[in-house]
Amino acid sequence: MSNISKVLEYIKNNPGVLPSEVAAALPHINKSTAFGAVENLWQTGKIQRVESADGFRYMVDQRGLSSNSVLAALEKRAVELENKRQWRRAATLWLQAYDAATVNADREKYRKRRARCLSGMTRGKPDGGQVAGHYVGGN
Repeated sequence: MSNISKVLEYIKNNPGVLPSEVAAALPHINKSTAFGAVENLWQTGKIQRVESADGFRYMVDQRGLSSNSVLAALEKRAVELENKRQWRRAATLWLQAYDAATVNADREKYRKRRARCLSGMTRGKPDGGQVAGHYVGGN
């Protein structure tokens, strides 16, 4: 079992702990390694943190566990819409996925996919310079 796995397991079993408490509870892991593991788990979205008077307290992100299936469903539907070239609808779903994501890497991925869809909406055949409804022609 890796050090990160041990730290994650400890936080699962003891929600609301400080990083110093994690390091003290796992003496076989170097203190700086334990602090780094807590930071890594938080950055990747596997745990969440809440600010308290004595520092940040960490717990498993229960909301993230259920939102993974929501994100997967949004991604699948958005890709289907992209394949059908329904750019505006796909862009809307990518925005919903962006809002639901808790990990910065996922949010960046969804932002880029949405931007690609929005640029896809403007592609197409030029209209020849004529605007519908305007009189063009002779007598």
